Amino acid sequence: MFDIIGKRRWFFAFSLAILIPGLAFIILTPLSGGKIGLQFSIDYTGGTTWSIKFDDPNVTDTQVQAVFVQHGLPDTVVIKENNGFFDIRTEPVGLNPVPSPSPSPSPAAGASGSP
Repeated sequence: MFDIIGKRRWFFAFSLAILIPGLAFIILTPLSGGKIGLQFSIDYTGGTTWSIKFDDPNVTDTQVQAVFVQHGLPDTVVIKENNGFFDIRTEPVGLNPVPSPSPSPSPAAGASGSP
């Protein structure tokens, strides 16, 4: 039988050896402005993603990248997939979606306007 309780100090030491560097990277991320530590992807930093396909199969990822640079988004990542689609990731774009109209509240059934 393996003595887990007797070797608990070794297990605690092993756990701390993994935990301390992880916490250090988490703390360094906001202190260094994201230069050191965890590098968050678009899932955690926010941004806009598109998946598009052009009619012209000769369009390259550098051409698509150039369009985004012309419009002031130089940090855009453009990846051409094998199926002809382009995956585009960029910083949050200032598109303001129009909220869908909500229905007006209706009076309760059986309620009358008189007191």
